[in-house]
Amino acid sequence: METVTLSLEQLQPGLVIDQDIYTGAQMLLRSGTEVTADLIIRLRQRNIESINISRGSRLARILCDQEPAEPVRSDMSNAELFKRHGIRSAVPEALLEEATTEVQQFFEQIELGGNVELDPMRDVVRNMVGHMLANPDGAPKLFTLKDFDAYTYRHSINVGLLMLLVVRDWGLTEEKMNEIVLGGLLHDLGKLKVGSAIINKNGPLDDKEWAAMKMHPVWSIELLGEHAELPPEALSLIRSHHERMDGRGYPDGAKAGELDRFARLSAVCDVYDALTSRRSYKGKIEFAAAVNILLESSGTHFDSTLLNAFVRRIGLYPVGTMVKLNNGETAIVVRTNNDMVTRPVVSPVISPLGQAYQSSSELDLAEERQLFITGPA
Repeated sequence: METVTLSLEQLQPGLVIDQDIYTGAQMLLRSGTEVTADLIIRLRQRNIESINISRGSRLARILCDQEPAEPVRSDMSNAELFKRHGIRSAVPEALLEEATTEVQQFFEQIELGGNVELDPMRDVVRNMVGHMLANPDGAPKLFTLKDFDAYTYRHSINVGLLMLLVVRDWGLTEEKMNEIVLGGLLHDLGKLKVGSAIINKNGPLDDKEWAAMKMHPVWSIELLGEHAELPPEALSLIRSHHERMDGRGYPDGAKAGELDRFARLSAVCDVYDALTSRRSYKGKIEFAAAVNILLESSGTHFDSTLLNAFVRRIGLYPVGTMVKLNNGETAIVVRTNNDMVTRPVVSPVISPLGQAYQSSSELDLAEERQLFITGPA
């Protein structure tokens, strides 16, 4: 077994010894021991200035497998990070951009009084759904918002794809899933009649503005008209994505018994994406914090069962999220663990010393119990 020698100067408090260390035949340090300042002092008191450890160990990787000549680039794109760490996007970025353009053109056509023609939208949806079903572990949300004016279009796409994360477990046909995602893309169509000044207002809405905002689900249905030929499930989520389980939502004040599961799920996905998206007047909330906000309203605003199903699918830290580990490493989430949402599979990116790793490796935090996520990076 190839070993490397680590000097005590390389050991830092907070690191974890991940294999038994011997001096001669005597065990010196047991696997799982956390390095502390006191431990380093006690080793020095015993005239131990270095330890030998397997090159394949986590500790050796943290301290030895670095690229000192290549500091981590803060401007590395999502695509570069995903490629380096073996992460696939659930939907290719080019297709997301195409979908954004298609949604924007559709909204603009409706705003100018044109006919409702959904076939081009259906083609884009069919492609996105096909990719997501073929890549169930892919990152569900690749792009970031570069143009605040495009928020409504990209938010609509995100809501549709976030719904798909859950409804793909419901035994629906692919055609039915396409229609549900299409409903997500159209759920905010009525904001065309609200106006961008109200939608992007930096400050609280007055009573008149709020009354207009609460009408946008109704206006979405009106703008679509009978020509849209959408199934009732899609129409339900379009009209009712702002309803609440306790009947305090809008536009109808519908209570739990009056809302189907598609409307209930759309409420979860709509709020989650709104919280985690940056807007012209606010910053985004980190994913884990957004989940906690939703959970605080479980049973009152949101359906508890559907919210739990959504959290299991998206995780506290979605695929592609950068996180900090308790050993000082920065890692990227490569897969979620549905039954342990706080312990996804991650790939370390940056060492505790701030250097990029030469290669990628996976850590399943459900199995590596001594490691855990301390927060977003």
